[in-house]
Amino acid sequence: MAKIFEKIGECWNANQYNVNLNQSQNRVTIYKRSLQERPRSEISDTFWDNEVRNSNKLILLERDTGHTNKLCFNEDVRDATDDLCDILSEWCDRFLYYYNTGLYESDQFTSYKNLMDSYDADREGVRKRFEMTTKLLGMTVSEIAQVGFYKISRNIRAHKGKRLSQNAAIRRLNVTQPTPEFREAIEKCIKLVSLTRRT
Repeated sequence: MAKIFEKIGECWNANQYNVNLNQSQNRVTIYKRSLQERPRSEISDTFWDNEVRNSNKLILLERDTGHTNKLCFNEDVRDATDDLCDILSEWCDRFLYYYNTGLYESDQFTSYKNLMDSYDADREGVRKRFEMTTKLLGMTVSEIAQVGFYKISRNIRAHKGKRLSQNAAIRRLNVTQPTPEFREAIEKCIKLVSLTRRT
C-alpha cells in the first residue's frame, strides 16, 4: 500500500486506515519519480486504487474541510485536555466552597491545593469534612483521586480559561478518550460546574 498523509489544519497525519478519500474537492499529490498534483475528481478510480496499493508511493491528501479550523488529532487532544483542566479548576473552586461552608474563617481553606495537602497529611478533622463534602457532591474519594491525578499530570500546561457548556465539555471529554473510571469522575465534575455556574 502507498503511504498516505492527510493534511488537517497545519499538520500532516499518516492516514492508517482506508477511508473514503474520493471526495472531488480534495487535492491529491502523488509522488513517484515525477510529481502529479491535480484534483481528486480528475483521477479515475482504477488509477487511484492502483496508486494506493503501490507501497513505493507517497500520497499527500489535502482534505477540503469547508474552511473550518479543524485541528490535527494531537492538537485536538491537547486542546480538549486544556478544556477539561479549565472545567476541573472551576470544579475545585466549587468543592472548596462546599467544604468551607459553615466553618469558622480560621478553619477555612483558601485554595484546593492547601486543602488537599492537609487531607494528605492525614489531619482527622480535615479528612472527615473532606469525605462528607465528597458524599454531598455525589462522588467517591476514589473519583476525587482520579480528578487530582489528572490535574496534577496536566497542571504543568497553561489553562485557557474557557467556560464551556455541559454538552461542549462532554464532547471535549470524548476527544481525550478517557478510562471509564476517569470519565465517570469528570462527568460528575462537569455536571456540578454546569449546575452551579453563575452566568
